[in-house]
Amino acid sequence: MKRTGRDWVEWCALLDKKGAKNLSHREIARLIHEKYHGGDWWSQMITVGYERLRGRREVNQRTSGFAVSASKTIAVPAAAAFAAWADARRRAHWLAGVKLIIRTATAPRSVRLTCDDGTNIEGGDHRPGARPVPGRRGPHPAGRREDGRGAPALLEGNARSPEALPRTAGLGPA
Repeated sequence: MKRTGRDWVEWCALLDKKGAKNLSHREIARLIHEKYHGGDWWSQMITVGYERLRGRREVNQRTSGFAVSASKTIAVPAAAAFAAWADARRRAHWLAGVKLIIRTATAPRSVRLTCDDGTNIEGGDHRPGARPVPGRRGPHPAGRREDGRGAPALLEGNARSPEALPRTAGLGPA
């Protein structure tokens, strides 16, 4: 915590003194930002650290639950992968029964979707020199879907294999 000029013992004592034990995450971050000029990133980082040290938050826990993510590399051209995610008809071939809403799409670079259970999916081009875009499924609010269907299982086997993507999504030879 060298950059903040305080160690964790000092931050915890300071925040305890200001009543942070009884404040929400947002209120603690605002307090750090406004009173101690923490900046956006440092305010969040200190808030999360404080909450963990005080037993209010666990590793990977977010304000809405726990974050879970998975990723797969698919050996197809970026444009083909984009089409498989963005085109509803192609997507239905390899994600039968999964309802998705496209939030944003930048052809052929990235696509962001949301499943009917609230899980977010992001697909992107990760080739060297390509603008970095996360290619993952998550965060998924743990415990929302226990039946193994839908987005939580997309990359874990309930969908057709990503290796089969080119043929099942109409992207290549069968």
